[in-house]
Amino acid sequence: MPIRLDTVLRKVEQMSNQVNSDLLKEFYQHMKDNRTSQNYQKGNLKAMIHFAEHIGAATSFYDVHYKQVVRFLDTKIKQEHIDPDKKWITTWNDYLWRLKLFFRWLHNKKIKEINGDEGEETQQEKEEVPATTLDSYFTKAK
Repeated sequence: MPIRLDTVLRKVEQMSNQVNSDLLKEFYQHMKDNRTSQNYQKGNLKAMIHFAEHIGAATSFYDVHYKQVVRFLDTKIKQEHIDPDKKWITTWNDYLWRLKLFFRWLHNKKIKEINGDEGEETQQEKEEVPATTLDSYFTKAK
């Protein structure tokens, strides 16, 4: 029997890291406000719960380093004798886009809000942004 959205939301409530739990509740509300399907919401929340379990209760999503994300994604890699067709790549990429979605939301909605970075960036601010972006951190040639 497939897991239901209300079951996933209960798991979010029961997370040991309250900060991460609250962030996922806000992320869920954001997805709901944007009229995404329940299946989409459920899949994104399940991926983030799984990632939260990987990083441990002591680490907040605010404190995640890209290397932790890559280590998590690499847990999805299967050895060639187990998966000769390399179907694990689909799972790896699925988790990748879901994590990118969440961390982009976190950056745009929460971190900018905390830092007081409301509104449009100036040209000078855009030039100060390092060349390395979230996409280049998570892009991995397979």
